[in-house]
Amino acid sequence: MISKRVFIVVFVPVFLFVVFTATVITFILPEYYTGIARVHAGGDLAAEGDVVRSDAVLKQVADKLNLSAEWGKKYNHGVPLKMEDTIQWLKIRLAIRPEKGGASLIDITCYSEDRDEAPRIANAVADAYQAQKPSGQVEIVDRAKPNNQPAKPNKPLNIAVGMGLGVVAGGALGGLAGWLAGRRSRRPGN
Repeated sequence: MISKRVFIVVFVPVFLFVVFTATVITFILPEYYTGIARVHAGGDLAAEGDVVRSDAVLKQVADKLNLSAEWGKKYNHGVPLKMEDTIQWLKIRLAIRPEKGGASLIDITCYSEDRDEAPRIANAVADAYQAQKPSGQVEIVDRAKPNNQPAKPNKPLNIAVGMGLGVVAGGALGGLAGWLAGRRSRRPGN
């Protein structure tokens, strides 16, 4: 038999602790904005995605936007980044995905803490990719625009997941504590 009082005494603080922790972490996490450019490319989309992420294309982007110096100021105590480091940072920030539906479209998504930088980079990648191909093979269908709302973290989702985990953790610990308390009270001599 589970002791309801013990269950509630354990469940409520565990639930509140998990929800509070999830909420605090969600609001501490840095916000990331996205810029999404869309290009129409013929041929094998996986191979074209590799071209978009190639060092040659990303070097053009880094040079055009002066990212080595700009990111050096932000992330490297004012010292410009080496070009290979800048290209690695670009690769980390980019997601290149064929659009669903088989329309030969590729989404070029850039993530950044700066709402204006994300679309600027996504558009520069689309431009550099288009410049790598013979004239007319690549068409920029949509240019990236700044978003007012961050894409990450998804605050409502994170808090809802925290509430779900709070119910599970609180229920498990409360149930265990209630069961142990109920067992203990049934022992002879208690």
